[in-house]
Amino acid sequence: MYILKLIRLPNLLILALTQYVIRFSVIKPFYDATNLKFSLHEWQFALLVLSTVLIAAAGYIINDYFDVAIDTANRKENFIATGIVSEKKARLLFYILSGAGILIGAYFSYIVRLRPYLLINLLTVGLLYFYAQSYKRMFLVGNIVVAALSAASVFIVSISDREMQFAFSILNIPTYSLQTQYLRLVIVIIAAYSVFAFFISLIREIVKDIEDINGDKENDCKTMPIVMGVGFAKWIAQFFIFTLLCLIILIQVRQQQWENKISFSYVVLTVQLPLLILSILLFKATHKKHYTECSSLCKVIMLTGVLSMAVFNYTS
Repeated sequence: MYILKLIRLPNLLILALTQYVIRFSVIKPFYDATNLKFSLHEWQFALLVLSTVLIAAAGYIINDYFDVAIDTANRKENFIATGIVSEKKARLLFYILSGAGILIGAYFSYIVRLRPYLLINLLTVGLLYFYAQSYKRMFLVGNIVVAALSAASVFIVSISDREMQFAFSILNIPTYSLQTQYLRLVIVIIAAYSVFAFFISLIREIVKDIEDINGDKENDCKTMPIVMGVGFAKWIAQFFIFTLLCLIILIQVRQQQWENKISFSYVVLTVQLPLLILSILLFKATHKKHYTECSSLCKVIMLTGVLSMAVFNYTS
């Protein structure tokens, strides 16, 4: 149970769910509409998901490993700091999980002839390690790294299938093929969700920096709240919340989403309204527990945003 908490099992399940929802609620409907079939078998796609999940689990472990002093100062749960999981075992688990993720990714890359995927996995492991070791202590760098990796975990699904790879490779070439037009539309939809993942992750990372400001100060971190002040960090987070809301509204207007009352209502009630509530809570936040609540709400918004793909598919 301690290991499952260490690797943040709920977060890993959300990550796996996200990739499967994209495959079956975004890509498959368009394939069915144009009589296309997946070139990637289910067991092969499962390898992609497993590789992603293992590397993410390794990232959580190495993050706790380097955060022992910070988490102790912030009185946050850290099983390595309390000695429940030894530092030696934590590092061993990191190497095992990241190594397994890279090997599975290498095999996946080989069987589907997608060489960049192996490079992406290697880069991800490196970024997660250096994020935990140093990037997260730098001004905005760690925040952007985590947000970019969140977006990448969403977008990687769009190039996992050969048909999608082909559509991506000719993205700038005019075509009159209905199939190619549909595939390009799929890429645009997945890219939109990647942008959503980027912004909500970035907002949460800034909120977490405010939440952990005391421990970060004691350990000479240079996060945004420390360098520029809590007030400035809150306004930056508010700016990203406002930007995300504007992007969602722009999509709703361009697609006239209100014509589909169920999906439109779902997005308004479970994504946009919580974003407004997040903005209000963040504006009023003054204590550590307030920022913890904001951080938790960000995770809820991420989940409801992911599930909106299934809602759109079901109601369209």
